[in-house]
Amino acid sequence: MNDQETALAAAAPEERTRRRFAALYVLPPVLLLAWIALPLARGTETLYMRDVLNAHLAMKWSEARALHQGYFPLLDPYRGGGQPLAGNPNAVPFYPTNAFLLWASPIWALNAHFWIHLLLAPFACFWMARRWGLAREAAWAAAVCYTGSGFYLSHLSFYNLIAGATLAPALVAACLGFAEPAAGGREIAGEGGCGGEGEGGRDGEGEGDAERDGACAAAADVRARRAWYASAIALLWALQLLSGDPLMAVLAAVLAAAALALRWRRWAWRAETAPWRRRPWRSPASSPPAASPGP
Repeated sequence: MNDQETALAAAAPEERTRRRFAALYVLPPVLLLAWIALPLARGTETLYMRDVLNAHLAMKWSEARALHQGYFPLLDPYRGGGQPLAGNPNAVPFYPTNAFLLWASPIWALNAHFWIHLLLAPFACFWMARRWGLAREAAWAAAVCYTGSGFYLSHLSFYNLIAGATLAPALVAACLGFAEPAAGGREIAGEGGCGGEGEGGRDGEGEGDAERDGACAAAADVRARRAWYASAIALLWALQLLSGDPLMAVLAAVLAAAALALRWRRWAWRAETAPWRRRPWRSPASSPPAASPGP
C-alpha cells in the first residue's frame, strides 16, 4: 500500500462520519426549510405580515420601475409626494438581492430576499458554534434552535432586518476564525528563521532544520487562513452595513468585538504554557544555558 492509499484509508472513517452527520442531522431541518421556502421560490405564495406589504413592497416596486427605465432612484415619487429611497435604510437600496429586480417581478424579488436568508441562517450559526469549539452535533443543534427561534422568525416580517439577523453569527464566526490561529503563528513568524537558510554542517541540526521548516510551513498556513478570514470579515461587515438596519450592524460589531476579546484573552492566559512557546526548531547553540544542578 502506497502513501496515497494509506492516506485515503485513514480519511475514510472521518468521511463516513461527515456523511452520517449530514444525513441524520443536517438534511431533515434543511428539507423542512426548503419545504417552507418552496412556495415563495415558485411565486405561488408571499409573505404579507407587518411591513412586508405595507412598506417594503411599495419601495421595491418603485425601485424596480426606475431600474427598468435605466436609472437608480434617489426619490420614490409614488410615496407621500416624494420620499427618499436611496437614502432610506428601510428601503435596503444597495443590498445584492436587489439584482433580482432587474429580471424578476418585485414581489418575487421581495420574497427571494427572505427565503434566501432563511436557508442561510442555520449554516451561519453552525459556523459560529463550530468556531467556538462545539462538536458538530451540538453546533448544528444550536443552529436549528436559532433558526427556529421566535427572535429569528419574527424578522420574516421585516425586509430590512432579516439579512442582519442572518449575517451576524457569520461575522462573529469569521472574527473567531481570524483570532484562533493568531497565537500559534505570532512567535513562529517573529523568530526570523523562516525564509532564510539554516546553518548546515553541525551535528544534530538536521532534525532541528526539519522542525523549523515545518514550523515555517505552519506559519505560512496561518497567514493564508488569516487573510481568508480577513476577507470574509470585510465582506460580511459590508453586507451588514447594506442590510438596511444600522442598529443591527452595530449589534453585530459589538458581538464580534466581544468574541475577539474573549478569544484573545484566552490565548493570553494560556500563552506561557502553549506548545508554540517551546520553539523546538531552535538550535542548541541559540538556546540559553541550562542551570547547573544544586549540591
